[in-house]
Amino acid sequence: GECKNNLFLVKAVFMRFYQEKEIVVLLDGFDEIPINYQNDAKQFIKFLKRSGYFMLITTRPVLKNDLELLLDTFAIDLSPFTRKDQTYFLNNYFSKFAEISSKTEIFVESLLNAAQNNLNDRDNEFTGVPLQTLLLAEVYIEDFKRFLETKTLINGNFDLLYLYRSFIEKKTLIACEKFGDISEDMIYQYKICKTFFALRLVFSEEDLDELEIDSKLKVAKSVFPSMLELIQKDGIVVGETEANIRFIHQTFAEYLAGEWLAENVKNENEEVAKKLLKVTFLPNFKVVRNIFDRILARNCPLHLAVINFQMEKVTSLIDSSHFNDLDDGSRNFLHLIASWGFQHPKRIKKHELFELKKVSNEDKMIEIVRLIPDDKLQNSKDHILESTPVDYAIISKSLNIANLLCQKLKNSQICINVHNLLEPSLLPSCEQMNYLSLYREVINYVNIDPNLFIDKEDRDSLSFIISRGNVIKLNSAISKGANLNERDKFGSPPLHTAVKLQKPEMVRILLENGAHKNITDNDGRTALHWSVIHGNLNISKLLVSYEIDVNVVDLHKRTALHHSIISCRQHQTEIVSELSNTDFNLRDFYHMTPLLLAADYGYTECVNLLLELGVAVDQKNKSKMTALHYAASNGYIDMVKLLLSKGADINSKTTNGATPLILSSRQGHSNIVSFLLNQNADVQTKDSRGRSALYWATRGGNKETITLLINKEANLKANILCAASQYTDKNTIESLLSHGLDINSTDKEGKTPLHWASFSGRKDIVKLFLSKGAKINAEDKGGNTPLYWAIRTNHIQVVKLLLTQSKQTKLPNNCLHVAAKYGNKDLISLLLLKGAQINLKDSHGMTALHHAANNADNAAVLLAKGADIESKNNKNQTPLILAVENGSEDVVDFLLKEGANLETKTSDNETPLIVSAKHGQNDVTCLLISKGAKIRTKDHEGKTAFHWAALNTYTTPETIELFLSKSPDFLELQTAKQETPLILAAQGGSLDAVRLLLSKNANIEAKDCNGMTALHWVSIKGYQHILCILLNNDAELEVKDNEGRTALICAAQNGHKSVVNFLLDEADINAKDKNGLTALEWAEKNHHDSVVWLLRD
Repeated sequence: GECKNNLFLVKAVFMRFYQEKEIVVLLDGFDEIPINYQNDAKQFIKFLKRSGYFMLITTRPVLKNDLELLLDTFAIDLSPFTRKDQTYFLNNYFSKFAEISSKTEIFVESLLNAAQNNLNDRDNEFTGVPLQTLLLAEVYIEDFKRFLETKTLINGNFDLLYLYRSFIEKKTLIACEKFGDISEDMIYQYKICKTFFALRLVFSEEDLDELEIDSKLKVAKSVFPSMLELIQKDGIVVGETEANIRFIHQTFAEYLAGEWLAENVKNENEEVAKKLLKVTFLPNFKVVRNIFDRILARNCPLHLAVINFQMEKVTSLIDSSHFNDLDDGSRNFLHLIASWGFQHPKRIKKHELFELKKVSNEDKMIEIVRLIPDDKLQNSKDHILESTPVDYAIISKSLNIANLLCQKLKNSQICINVHNLLEPSLLPSCEQMNYLSLYREVINYVNIDPNLFIDKEDRDSLSFIISRGNVIKLNSAISKGANLNERDKFGSPPLHTAVKLQKPEMVRILLENGAHKNITDNDGRTALHWSVIHGNLNISKLLVSYEIDVNVVDLHKRTALHHSIISCRQHQTEIVSELSNTDFNLRDFYHMTPLLLAADYGYTECVNLLLELGVAVDQKNKSKMTALHYAASNGYIDMVKLLLSKGADINSKTTNGATPLILSSRQGHSNIVSFLLNQNADVQTKDSRGRSALYWATRGGNKETITLLINKEANLKANILCAASQYTDKNTIESLLSHGLDINSTDKEGKTPLHWASFSGRKDIVKLFLSKGAKINAEDKGGNTPLYWAIRTNHIQVVKLLLTQSKQTKLPNNCLHVAAKYGNKDLISLLLLKGAQINLKDSHGMTALHHAANNADNAAVLLAKGADIESKNNKNQTPLILAVENGSEDVVDFLLKEGANLETKTSDNETPLIVSAKHGQNDVTCLLISKGAKIRTKDHEGKTAFHWAALNTYTTPETIELFLSKSPDFLELQTAKQETPLILAAQGGSLDAVRLLLSKNANIEAKDCNGMTALHWVSIKGYQHILCILLNNDAELEVKDNEGRTALICAAQNGHKSVVNFLLDEADINAKDKNGLTALEWAEKNHHDSVVWLLRD
């Protein structure tokens, strides 16, 4: 009432806060914004940020990284409800229904215990979310009332599905009661509409296109006009129109979406449901898929234990009758294991590989797969996606599980849906992560191409006749003179088709009647290649008996023998024996011989056979990798023993200087390291970077391998401890120190182990080194101490330790500069407390505030502590200038509010506005103009900010318009060189700027001090698109500059063939400049041959 009576006052107060930017904008639940509107929301957030408003945005972790990048800041994780918070909240909630508080407390304790016991390892923090604690309370109101009478928690066994289902059903009842008299049909439509709204919120328009939700909602509204009103009465859905519907929490929409998928994978919406289900394998759809899996697996204890990540329960149930259970989608529990494993990122960065391999090896799901005996594994297809567990692992990016399954399954059991192999990142990821078994199967299936196309329209073609297995018709076609070597429209000759379809009788008929036995298809493969790829021993024997050329290579330079290794289908060793006449030294596109491939894939029996057939044991690829290198690196102990028994060089080196011992140490294969050492492998040898086996074992953190190498008297050099300080656990480092390693030894960079531990942020190791006498002020070759590196890498706990551990710790002179640039405000405050000089300048004249020009928080701390806001570096640049140059709009705004000089000038007489325009910082330019920056100031070249804006290709048309709106005469304003904005836009290739300036009637014939027009400049630069625009706006084609050059001469002189070609239609080809040279003569003089030929023609 107060506000309504004083509406004018309220508006006035609000406007005051608005103008002063003293409004806090809370955007709650960013993750709940529909996918279609998320980009719009991001643009709105960027606008708020640019406008200087303080924002608080909440989201679930899935979109945390997106927002951090968008706002150039770090997110704070909100603490969940503790058990104490939950108890307090629930006691208050239920006390409204009871007079005796002790009964309420007993019920709440029982309810929370039940939640902890029933909800799985990932959901047991369910009640840590306040809204979900409320959901639990509302579902259990009636149970609480019964508890007051019976003193027993009747429904103590519940799961996530029960809670959501009960909550939604309860809200549905409430909505119907509020609405009054309502038919069953309307209740049914109400539930369907609510689900459609949920689907629309969770999935994109493109995903839902076939479902035609909008038209179905329209029909529902025409039948029940009050539908929207009814839906909003349940308290779950909020909205004013059908286009503006949201849920009070995203999880309710996700539950309904998951429920819809489960109900529709077997009805008329089956295809759409399957399509949406595949989408749920993306990381931000985990809740939807979790609900879907729970519903389908509700009667399968082992499946549910997998979904719940209850590893002990899974382990116990594997040996029970539930091992063979199938859920409602005919999925065995392996399907679930495969889809809930560790999700690999789409693109793997090189520096992330070490940590990624570690995390994937610790995946709980892969531990379960390792426990299952190989003969019990079932790679059957489900009835939903018609996919195997291997498929599920590939779709969900659980590549470690896919690889292990391929490794454990027999070849005849492996079946992969070829469509799942089309993801371009799959093969690179397999290579990077060393998933060789999966890699082989992917290569195999891509090669086979199960979608074998037969031309069904041409029923008289040999391919079609062969596909039908009609021997009589084939003989008839041959007798009538059919061309046995004619390829079909898919590039496959009849012989290949017969082989691929595994029809040996037809293969024999074709060969006996003159089919070319060595004919190749579009991939360069013969029929023998395909028989091997399919693992068909009988056809392979048949083809060899017809003396087919076994040395033919395909487009990947692979013989049939190569494919017998790669494909590893049935009868591998028998097929290899059949191909024994192959040249064993032929290398494929990747420089691999059949022996090297067999060693890489771990086929010991095959390697033995090849060696018996006479293959040299020390064959090498381009990197000088031998079979022994591959076996040692990949952990194949039996193969290592075999190769050494056959005379393999134990100390052979690759081009990088790596021996088998170094490679096995690097991968942590302690059993192989032990064997190689017992066979007298050289423990002291180093690779090309001077790193020994012990170094790589230390870097990998493999304690057992380290111990083996030390016991063999491996050389304990300085870089060993330096590597250990970054990668190895404390116990191993202590073990290394016990062998007498010098704590203050240095590596080639002059860094001590303390440097590296500080750099890596390993507080416990830093503490250990200091206790062992490490020099706290030691300097590396760059003059930097361990404290510097801890500051540089923003490890504040290590910084605190180094500063408090010793009174002798010296603050590096540039420590505050480094912290301002790379660190955070807490680190800056700590260093200032320890005596860092706030206005100290480095060799470039930069203070810490200069270095904080891209971080508003750091700048704020420094200014609060007395930093000089007008301090200038060696180029006379203030912090404001650098913030402008970097495009740090929030820092620019902050510095201006703190009183920074808006018109400060650099050594080149550039103001902040000129710098902003020069660097194409559109948002900052707009901000500076809004703050009153002078737009007519000129720099040392006589250019204003507008001149630079016209020149820069990143300048937006809006920025150009802004300048012209402030001063229309800018349109023809000249620089010291008489360049107009149009000439500068032409120089810079700014297409949008040229168009806009011409639309404002800029003088197209204006000349600079050299008599050059915009047309001359685009001809010199080769900007054909701008040339077109200028000529379309009647630019004079034959105008000459001070040197007498036309546009054609300029283009020819600079070798721009496309521009010359464009001008030739109308330009005077014989025009001469002041030196009497034509366009042709300039092109000849400057050796622009293509232009010369064009002009001569």
